[in-house]
Amino acid sequence: MNKTQINTEEKHQDPGILTIIGIMCFPLIGQATSMLNPAMNVLREHFAGHNVYLFSSFPNAFAFIGNIIAGAVLGTKLRYRTMAIIASIMFLFGGFTPFFVDNYWYTFVGMNLVGLSLGLMGPVANSMIIGLFAEKRRVTLLGYVNMIGYAGGVALTMLGGVLADIDARFVFLGYLLGGIGLIAAFLLPDMELSDKNSKEKVNIRNFFRSVNKVFFLIPLIQLLMNMLNIPMLMQLSELIDIRGFGGATVAAGAISAFNFAGVIGGLFFGKIFEKTKRWILGLGFLLSVAGMFVIYTATSTVLQLTIGLCMINIAGTVIFSSFSEWLGRIVPRSYLSVAVAIAGIGGTIGSFAVAYYINFLKMVFGESILSAITISMIAYAIIGAGFLIRSPFRKEKETVEGEAA
Repeated sequence: MNKTQINTEEKHQDPGILTIIGIMCFPLIGQATSMLNPAMNVLREHFAGHNVYLFSSFPNAFAFIGNIIAGAVLGTKLRYRTMAIIASIMFLFGGFTPFFVDNYWYTFVGMNLVGLSLGLMGPVANSMIIGLFAEKRRVTLLGYVNMIGYAGGVALTMLGGVLADIDARFVFLGYLLGGIGLIAAFLLPDMELSDKNSKEKVNIRNFFRSVNKVFFLIPLIQLLMNMLNIPMLMQLSELIDIRGFGGATVAAGAISAFNFAGVIGGLFFGKIFEKTKRWILGLGFLLSVAGMFVIYTATSTVLQLTIGLCMINIAGTVIFSSFSEWLGRIVPRSYLSVAVAIAGIGGTIGSFAVAYYINFLKMVFGESILSAITISMIAYAIIGAGFLIRSPFRKEKETVEGEAA
């Protein structure tokens, strides 16, 4: 059997509860840049004459760089624990020190250092879960990664708002939470580097040559999902205003419900996967289409729009968790960190493309809200139908590839 065989056939030894706790700490702080979002008004006043929105947007470019670096060295040239320690120290230094150094450009550099650290630690949780756990436990934990990520995003956003009400600089105290990652790093098992147990040198060039080419559908679809779906969320407050549902408070409530739905989707992903394994991706995309349709037709009450948002995020959490499980089945263990990083890069590129995509829609259709929802519905329906016809989660005997003739 060749090296592209699914990993579910490998024997796994449960590494224990402390390892699980350590792994789960990283998605908890994974949306740390959202802490600045509710503080933008006070930061704009504090740093008058400067573009403070760069504190939140520009770090994504460094997260992209961090993903590339992590994919190249994580688990091959650098141990997971070592990477987690380095990334956590960068996070703490970049995020916390602007509390003491009240300077726009110093803060800008610090936030970019936070972005780089998030890119470096981003692949740690999924890579370790896929590599350490057998399927049933792995699927449940992949769902928990997304659940904790959304819960952390909500908590960090609220914390940022509370601290910003005290003083603009106090928001940077929130980045002391990077200490959670530093402590968690010492709970991770000190796994051996893949090179020591592999006849073939593990690097990105060998990855592209050796990995099952089906894998590249995952980052491609994640790119499309982010590019097509984020414009609807970015322009949600505008849609709420157009429909006469209210202002910023109503939009904040709808977004909070959206994030809470992601927590629910992650919590129950294991059970959902167990019951609908063969159909899970197809049904997930079609549930997203239904949610988008509910939003598109929501003209009388904000409750209908909120229900549509919840449907989309429950489906989205299930889809992304399923992609991680799919990745674990088709990528050899020695290439897991590279594969997880590349999948993340796909989503990051999609997020980068959003602004250009919105401008394109405005140029072609004269608006970018309803057209974005319409195009998303069409694209998601096509992708969902494709997964209903050919699922990556058919019976194992059908998904094992490369058996010796």
